[in-house]
Amino acid sequence: MSLTLTVAKCYGTTDDLGDLSCLKPAPKGCHKFTDWQNCTFSQDARPYEFIAGLRVKDQPCVWCGGGICHDGSSSVCEPYDFLINGPGHAFNTRYSQGVFTRSSCNTDHKPWPVALPSEEQLHGSSMLVDCGTASTIWSKVGKPCGKCKVLVPNIK
Repeated sequence: MSLTLTVAKCYGTTDDLGDLSCLKPAPKGCHKFTDWQNCTFSQDARPYEFIAGLRVKDQPCVWCGGGICHDGSSSVCEPYDFLINGPGHAFNTRYSQGVFTRSSCNTDHKPWPVALPSEEQLHGSSMLVDCGTASTIWSKVGKPCGKCKVLVPNIK
């Protein structure tokens, strides 16, 4: 008898984006927007499906907190899949200048931007911490154990 357990849900897949039909099409692409409202009320409507193997067409736009999204361009808005899954593939580094906000639709079928989880919330922290000292990431450890690399954001 085999047992299958789900231990994680991948964040960043395009399957869980919900209804996007209320968003305005951006025929020139999300990367052309320079303001929060146009970016977070739109989805990429360029005529091609992928850039560097990452989905672009019909992807909701993501506002990069008012700063440059990544080291591959000076854009402050990018298509979701390209931005979330692009590091190390389409570009080297995704920058985190603040809260990234993805375009979405609310239950009234109106644009309703949603904040994306931070890198730390998604992947934990690569910082070295004293395992015995409570922190926002590493807590409920019974005794000091030296320094460790935190890979899980919230251990219960």
